[in-house]
Amino acid sequence: MSRFYFHLNQLHDHIIDLEGTDFDDVDEAKADALAVIRELADERLRAGEELELLSIRICNEEGDVIAEMFADEALRQVLPPQTLGRLYHANRS
Repeated sequence: MSRFYFHLNQLHDHIIDLEGTDFDDVDEAKADALAVIRELADERLRAGEELELLSIRICNEEGDVIAEMFADEALRQVLPPQTLGRLYHANRS
């Protein structure tokens, strides 16, 4: 098992994961990061709010970025284009 850190790269700030989570490998960490992106998007959609998350940077214990999961790519796989547009532009009008 290895410890991985999910740093959130948002529109106006960055949220650093100081605790990390143990996963068997980087593929398991990537799958979990995709789930986190989709959960956050679901919360924002239900609240009628804009998604500010751009990506999750997956880092190892040394602080090296070993993968980056982009929110738009993760959501494009599960949301139709019109819903994706609403999610990123909820507060713009």
